[in-house]
Amino acid sequence: MVLVIAIGLRLSNLIKEPIDTIVDSVIAIGKGEFDTPIQVSGGKEINTLGYEIKKMAFELDNLYENLEKRVRERTNELELTQKN
Repeated sequence: MVLVIAIGLRLSNLIKEPIDTIVDSVIAIGKGEFDTPIQVSGGKEINTLGYEIKKMAFELDNLYENLEKRVRERTNELELTQKN
């Protein structure tokens, strides 16, 4: 019985630890820290999830950079038209 409980706890940790790592990374990405590393190891599903979150963070970073660039450009245009 003790052996079964020990095996169950070990299996639980094998699943929980990679998910906790992913959750911590997703929280950081949600705060705008798009370069947060996502280091996971586990089964195929966990690795795929980590990879897809990395892709999402990269895309979000690019979107924010492009948006900021467009805002700067538009602000400059408005400033120029106001001076004339």
